Amino acid sequence: MCSPKTIAGFFLLLGLAAACAAADVSGKWTGTAEVKLPDGEVRTYPLHLEITRSGERITGTIGREPEEKLPLEKAKLEGNRLSFEVVPPDAGAPVAFELEVAEGRLEGKLRGETDGGPLSGKVTLARSAG
Repeated sequence: MCSPKTIAGFFLLLGLAAACAAADVSGKWTGTAEVKLPDGEVRTYPLHLEITRSGERITGTIGREPEEKLPLEKAKLEGNRLSFEVVPPDAGAPVAFELEVAEGRLEGKLRGETDGGPLSGKVTLARSAG
């Protein structure tokens, strides 16, 4: 027989797991990526992200302009953490994004490789109305 504290702890964990699993990422997001290039220069780029979630499946597109729609690859949502890869047209290797849903924002980092070496950056996105 389980004690009341054990049962209460179990239900608390279930509630926390349900809250984490329910991260709402579907929709349109806009923001910026501050990217450190291989030569050390830091550039800020606009980002437009659109995500669709159907059950466990995450699909979407990302680009520097609303019309640019590069498909998200290997997209997954685990709790409040969203990860995916994108292969830019001018790069042979994917850029990996690791973002966290926090207070209505997606924030995190990106990293990848170019012919000149590694690049990395900070990503900040907010849900957009359109």
